[in-house]
Amino acid sequence: MGQFDSFVERSTNPPPMATRVFCVVLPILWIVKAARSRHLEDILIAAWFVVLMLPSGIAPKAYPARLATLDRRPIISSVFMFLLMTTGAFVLLAHFLPRATAVLIGVPFGLVLTITGQLVRRRRT
Repeated sequence: MGQFDSFVERSTNPPPMATRVFCVVLPILWIVKAARSRHLEDILIAAWFVVLMLPSGIAPKAYPARLATLDRRPIISSVFMFLLMTTGAFVLLAHFLPRATAVLIGVPFGLVLTITGQLVRRRRT
């Protein structure tokens, strides 16, 4: 044991059932919020959570296999990544900036992240 081991927080994994419940409940709550408010940002956040969290909450063992299948198709994977990154950037920026400015910043940001991801992926293989 080192001198400072008592001060280091150990990471623990949450129980699998708690993770599944969280991955199902959070998207449902955002869907309800989006249905009530009907703001573009809330609808995009709900769609973002549904795409990212709901599959791992419903079928956690099948989700990695689906991601591996998506990884074998670089064009579809790039489009998917571009949409997710652009949506995330737009939603975050729309809280602080007007929508038009958020789109003008979010789209190039998503494009840069997608291209960078593909270059890193190509360099790894």
